[in-house]
Amino acid sequence: MSFNNELICTDSHGNEHQFLYSIEESDENRHLKWIFRVMPIDLQANDWYEFAVTKIDNSTGKVTVMNNRNMIQYRGKGITEKLIDEASKVLGLTIISSTNISEAKTLETEWRTEPATKIWERLKAKGIASHDEQTDIYTYLN
Repeated sequence: MSFNNELICTDSHGNEHQFLYSIEESDENRHLKWIFRVMPIDLQANDWYEFAVTKIDNSTGKVTVMNNRNMIQYRGKGITEKLIDEASKVLGLTIISSTNISEAKTLETEWRTEPATKIWERLKAKGIASHDEQTDIYTYLN
């Protein structure tokens, strides 16, 4: 796995942090999935931050994994927010959140955690995401 792509993230205090990421394609329940793995710029970490987007249709990708593994290297650095933007650009898709409303789910294993909701709410507060109350799905406005 090669970490060839640079990712510059900004934390809530305005500090920039440099990372490298790789992208790998996989198949999950007959859906194409892109797995982004992020490491510190010096690659000195025991594990990576993992973020995944699953293709829903030709224009939409759903965030299905956001996992910083509770590692200090990744917490509070703005990685997820930046990866949502990066995935939108790199994949050429509209990026949406998962939902916890059964009727609105497009994937069998779909769910969204409270920390993930907080990230989407921050994006919404910045005016770069919208929220559909009926489906409880956030959409990144790229």
